[in-house]
Amino acid sequence: MKIKKSIIFLIISSILLFIVKTVYNYFGHGVTSDAMNRIWIYPLVLLPILVILFVLNRQLWSKQQIKYVTRSLTVAMFTYVLGQFLTGVFEIAGTSSEYLIVYSILSGALSCFGLLLWMVLSFKQHHHQITASRS
Repeated sequence: MKIKKSIIFLIISSILLFIVKTVYNYFGHGVTSDAMNRIWIYPLVLLPILVILFVLNRQLWSKQQIKYVTRSLTVAMFTYVLGQFLTGVFEIAGTSSEYLIVYSILSGALSCFGLLLWMVLSFKQHHHQITASRS
């Protein structure tokens, strides 16, 4: 089932990001960053979102189009994680960049696209079920 693969992928991603954060902090000579320390949490935040979408429309998860929704949301999450990682690197280095906001904007746009696509697919499936039951 696709939802199980997504859950396993997100848990493994969270573990790997925790390891990356820990190793980076170990070699950071005692300097840490809140943005860097939180990067492993974001895959775990996506887990309940995917579970809620699954519970709201279980039949949609058997369709091939759901992969575009899950990929969009996963890419949005990893885009945000990359932005937070770079923010942490810049904070530890004692500098900043005004371009880091691009990661948050792109992540928000990809999240909106994924959720909008899920709503469209759910509406199409519901509409198809209604027209099929009337026939």
